[in-house]
Amino acid sequence: MRAKYYRYLFHKVTEGVCYSGSIRNQMEEEQEDLCFLYLAGGFVCTEKGVSYASEENEYHLLILGDYAPAAIQRACRTARSCRVVEAMIPDGREEEQVTSMLLQAGVERVRVVREEVRLTLCREFLQIVPVREGEESTLAFYHADAKGTPETEECLASIKPAIEGGECMARADHDKLTCEMRCLLCNDFTLCKRQNQKCCSQFLDGHLLFASAGEGDGSENRGAVLELIGQHRKRLRIVGLPDKDLSSFEIDEIKEIGERGFARWLVGTEKTPAEVVKAITVGDPHRRFFATGEQSGLCISGYYVPRMAEPAILKSL
Repeated sequence: MRAKYYRYLFHKVTEGVCYSGSIRNQMEEEQEDLCFLYLAGGFVCTEKGVSYASEENEYHLLILGDYAPAAIQRACRTARSCRVVEAMIPDGREEEQVTSMLLQAGVERVRVVREEVRLTLCREFLQIVPVREGEESTLAFYHADAKGTPETEECLASIKPAIEGGECMARADHDKLTCEMRCLLCNDFTLCKRQNQKCCSQFLDGHLLFASAGEGDGSENRGAVLELIGQHRKRLRIVGLPDKDLSSFEIDEIKEIGERGFARWLVGTEKTPAEVVKAITVGDPHRRFFATGEQSGLCISGYYVPRMAEPAILKSL
């Protein structure tokens, strides 16, 4: 069947964020696969890392959002266990040391990101943006489908908690779909379907992640993040952030992402301040907060398929 399958996962980790994407594109004649990993934030890293650093995994892209100790440790653990084709890291005082650590761990090549990077892989648009904070920078990451529209395709998205005992591996089995089917049968989940209406101008399938706040007043950081949110505001459905106390400006911007009537998620950690959670969720029942931790993760999976012609009887209704 012609389809593009995807599964994005906020992994169960002790601190910080560990986010992966697994995509299979069968829309064209040649099948494509893509697996990526975004790491940022956290000081403590005590989880075993089976889900994101299993030996059978192969990452085309590993994005290190910042130089938090837990993020670096997870990146090296992943490189020692899996094939990592390319790692992208922010510029800063630690770039030479971290580059050496990643190459020794087994990463095939390391790129220091000093200018915005835009890629289209497996029919997915990926945007990696350096966010300046004085002499240092972090990396923000945005991605969304590059081709589909509600006029030509249908898109299903199911959003489920990743719980203990589930097969929540970074590389999904898109042939058998065993992970998704077992989870849908055995757990409560949210099905996002309103965007399948042809009257919608685009799918709400944008994901934005940005790294933990640096030292100082963060004025440079705020401007860059707000600009990135502004570029994709109407398309965003998921915003992920680790160990970060949002400014009032960022809260106001995030509250306005997406269109009214569509479910949207802010994914933080167990350390996200209560004031941020309250400010984000109050006032709109479609805005939801989810905290990741060692016992909790979040899975977003689904597919894009060509829209079928409507039967004549439906057109007449």
